[in-house]
Parts: sequence; structure tokens; C-alpha cells
Amino acid sequence: MARGTKVASEKRLDPRKRRHARKHEVFQIEDVPRVEWSAGDKYGGVVRALGEFGRSERVGVVLEEVMPGRWSSTFHWHTQEEEHVWVLEGTGVMRIGEREVPVRGGSYVVFPPNGRVAHATRNTGKKPLRILVIGTREPNDACVYPDSEKVLVRALGKVGRLVPAGYWDGEL
Repeated sequence: MARGTKVASEKRLDPRKRRHARKHEVFQIEDVPRVEWSAGDKYGGVVRALGEFGRSERVGVVLEEVMPGRWSSTFHWHTQEEEHVWVLEGTGVMRIGEREVPVRGGSYVVFPPNGRVAHATRNTGKKPLRILVIGTREPNDACVYPDSEKVLVRALGKVGRLVPAGYWDGEL
């Protein structure tokens, strides 16, 4: 390739105009819109939904920056989805079941589906904790939140608390 020739993948996308890359298009992380979020004082950060932007159909890939002192998510586990977390930089703790495990750049963990071990990540450092979260996207997944005793049933698009009932309750 001649010097100074621009490769097609070097063309910058304008994130203000494009919500997604074209299928099979190489894009830069900076092209993916940054979404700032927070829920109270406990949770929050910045996310870039890389998989969604690239039109992934079965795998979610999210680059997260967790702000100091905050959690990246609520404590949860999935019945159908497999989730991986790669710590790119920063320091934090990962709550895994009953344990709190220190993490730093280079740490990696896999949560297989239906492992029944909840997890969440908190930034314990002074700078943003950057993590890459990779997971399958399963339409029939249920996500269990043990701290709040809630369940998300993805197929129904509902989060709630289950109330024990007999099989025939409400049917007769």
C-alpha cells in the first residue's frame, strides 16, 4: 500500500449521526457513543455498547468505566447467559458469592450460565475502573438478584419478586 493511502477502516464514523456500524464494518471504540448513567450514589459510570454498535446478534460486549466508589451493577446471576469480565485498568473488588476478591488490570473471570453464584464489581481506586464485559444474549434468560430478592424474566420483559403460589391458584 502506498504511503499516505487511507485504509477504509480508518474512516471515522460520526457517533452523533450513526447509532450502529454497518455489518462487518471496522470501527474505533471512540466511534461508539458514551452513555453516562447512575442510580443513586451507589451505582454508576460510563458505558459503550460495542457489540450492539457492531450489530452483534448473540454476544454482548460492553466497555465500562466504573467511577471511584461505585458499583458497575447490582449483585446478580444468570440462568442462561454466560458472562466474562476483563479488568483493563484500575483497581476494585469483585463480589463473588460470599467473597470479595481484589481485582486490577489483567484480572479476568468467567461466570458460566446457571452457576448460581452472584457477582458485581466495585471501583476501590481513585481513577475510573475500566472493564470489558462480554456475555451471551439469551432471550429466555432469567436474572436473579439475591440481595433484593428480585428476578428479571427477559422473555416477559419484567422484574419483580415471586410470591409462592400453588399450581392451581387462580386457575380454578
